[in-house]
Amino acid sequence: WSSDVCSSDLGRIGSMLLGIAFAAAWTPCIGIVLGAILALAATGTDPIGSIALLITYSAGLGLPFIVISIAAQRVAGGGDRILGRLRRSSLNAARIGGLLVALIGLFIAGGMLPLLSRYLPGIPGL
Repeated sequence: WSSDVCSSDLGRIGSMLLGIAFAAAWTPCIGIVLGAILALAATGTDPIGSIALLITYSAGLGLPFIVISIAAQRVAGGGDRILGRLRRSSLNAARIGGLLVALIGLFIAGGMLPLLSRYLPGIPGL
């Protein structure tokens, strides 16, 4: 880096790179769900229902980011506190997510996925 680059430029470049990495990491997960919603919206006979699906998906995806950014901006030092809590929670979330992925893999390898799909809808709260 040259001395001509100011710290705000580095922050913007870092934000852009983080956004690119975030988008690339989420593509496999978001793509499947978004593809299904777009397919339902495109083939559905109810345009209002299709619009509701798309708005609900967009709101569910975007609102957490908007809420975090507003809270971080309004509270003095809020960004550091919020991001610190998210960092601490992300380790636990990664562990739980990894455990769930491993369990699903075992169900698939053991041929028990149909059993799982039969009983999951009956669990309260799912």
